Amino acid sequence: MYNERTWLNVHNSELTESIVAFEGSTTDNGRSTIKRFLEVADNKNKIRLRQDYGDSREHFIAKMKLLKNELKIFIDHMERTVS
Repeated sequence: MYNERTWLNVHNSELTESIVAFEGSTTDNGRSTIKRFLEVADNKNKIRLRQDYGDSREHFIAKMKLLKNELKIFIDHMERTVS
C-alpha cells in the first residue's frame, strides 16, 4: 500500500492545498480491487487522475510521466518569464 499526502501551503496557513498519491487494495461492491490515483486539491476544487478499469498499470504510469513532463515544461516557462 502507498498513501502519501503532501501539503502545498505554508505552515500554519488556513489554505488546504495538497497532493495525494494512493495505491492500495480497497473493497468495491464486495470485491477486492487495487485503486491507484493522484489527486491535486486547492481550497475549492480538486482533480483526481486515476487508473480506470480500461487502463493497464503501464498506461497509468505513462499518463503520470506525461503529467510530470508537462509540469516541468510549465515550471521552466514560468521561471524564464519572471517579471
